[in-house]
Amino acid sequence: MDTTDPRDGPPDFGQDLDFQRREWAAQRAGWIALALLIVAALAGLLGDGPLSRTQAASPDGTLRLHFDRFARAGATTVLRLRFRPARDGDGNYRIWLEGEYQEAARIREVSPTPEHVEDDRGRVVYVFRAFEPERSTEVAFYVQPRNPGLQPGRIGVVDGASVAFRQFIYP
Repeated sequence: MDTTDPRDGPPDFGQDLDFQRREWAAQRAGWIALALLIVAALAGLLGDGPLSRTQAASPDGTLRLHFDRFARAGATTVLRLRFRPARDGDGNYRIWLEGEYQEAARIREVSPTPEHVEDDRGRVVYVFRAFEPERSTEVAFYVQPRNPGLQPGRIGVVDGASVAFRQFIYP
């Protein structure tokens, strides 16, 4: 006959302490992953933020492109090009955007509106009327990336400086 009293010692509720420790470790790992995801989002790795915005400049510094390093497929993002225009014989200035980039991203709008658009050896040339040729000018391309992945591009002034850039496009 068993003489031990069941009230002696801790009650046994079918505890599995090894399982409980693994569950706690998994829970802590989940909290850390969630905190890292929030920090990444606030920093701009998942959208708008300080790590998302960047710029590229020509070696001589006459051309500067401001753009989002990270964009989303189907969402509109802006390429802002600042430069000192070099006018052609007609008093216009010409900006080219690599044709391969334009195939991967739809150009929604260009501001200011170009006088006309030309095709030139695999790149698309936007022709603008120069209003104040001695001042720095900004042209904004509102683009909508089509496919996710790393998208390289190149933009420049005809017969002038150019810059290369890359964007990571989220699905």
